[in-house]
Formats: sequence, structure tokens, C-alpha cells
Amino acid sequence: MYLTKYHIDIRSQAGRQLLSSDRQELHHIIMGCVFGETAKTHHILFRAEGENLYIQSDVPPKHHPEGLTLIYTQDRDLPLSRLQTGDIVRFNLMAMPVKALSQPRGENGCKPRGKRVFLKWPEERMNWLYQKGEKGGFSLLSCTETRRLPYHFHRYPNKGGNFTLSFMEFTGQMKITDIEAFRKTIHDGIGPERSFGCGLLFVLPRSST
Repeated sequence: MYLTKYHIDIRSQAGRQLLSSDRQELHHIIMGCVFGETAKTHHILFRAEGENLYIQSDVPPKHHPEGLTLIYTQDRDLPLSRLQTGDIVRFNLMAMPVKALSQPRGENGCKPRGKRVFLKWPEERMNWLYQKGEKGGFSLLSCTETRRLPYHFHRYPNKGGNFTLSFMEFTGQMKITDIEAFRKTIHDGIGPERSFGCGLLFVLPRSST
């Protein structure tokens, strides 16, 4: 598993286009231009932060498209192999805490998938992340919502029209309760909309005092 950091070069037209791309376009650029035809097999997560783009993948990026300057590609398995159950780490996560609302059955008698809605209250969102930790091998020790970011998506009217998704950034400390489950959580990501830049979990060991 690798973590790659790119700087988006706004001095170039390609970089400016990347920076102005919506999440759907950015997803297609990463999948197509960075990894090519085999992208779907590489379990890709990404996060865009201003002029920085982070990509986690099972293999190193295949190409470095125009407009992106490679800063580093690091083997993420090595630092993760040093973590153990019981360790306390600092974390940063961009995620989309949601719940599914039940939908009525259609005319064919089939019950559609529940509609996902962003959790309205901070207590709900914290509980959502706490529950993710119960299965994901971690327990929250402290957690702060640092910012909520709305992203607009374009869709043809016959497919439902344009829509907006809200992403929430969480920071704090967590305790590893199951190291194997925790490593899987980092590999798989947390929550929905991972194709649009959610779910990539950054962790650092807690500084000793």
C-alpha cells in the first residue's frame, strides 16, 4: 500500500484545470491518467487539499500527468507495521457521516436502497465515527470537527440533476483496539463517497511527553 503526494502546479493550464475540477472529474483523472486501464484493481483512495493531492493505492502511480508535480511516494505498510494494539495515534479524516432513510416499495414490490442523508447534529456524527471504530479496530479518545465542506456535483437532468454533498473533517486521537482490523480500515477507507475524496485516514503516533 502506497501513499503519494502531488502538488498541483497552478502555473500551468493543466494544473489550473485540475484545481478547478469537480470531484467527479478529479476521480476520472486519477483513475484514467494516473493509473490507467488497471485502476479499478488498485483500491484507490484520494484527498484533495488546496494545491495538494494525496493518493493511496495498492501500487505506485503509473503516470504523472501534466499539471501534477510528484512530491513523494511512500510505502505505507512499513510505518503501519510498527503500530500495535493499544497504541494511541493522532488522526485526520475527511468523511461523509450519513444515515440511510427507508424508502417505500416500488410498483414492482421491490424495496429500493435507503436514501443516504448527511447527519445533521454533531452528536450524531460523533456517534457515527465511534461506531465505525467498533468494527474498524479503534476507539475515539478525542475528536473535533474542524470544518464542513460542501461540494457541488453536476448531473444530467434525466439522471436527477445537480446535487451537493457535505464532507466533514475530523481530527483528534484514537486508540488502536484491534491492529488487524485497523490496518484494514486504513486500506479500505471510512464511510461512503470514497470515489469522490472521502475516507482516507491519516495517522501519526502520539508524541511522547
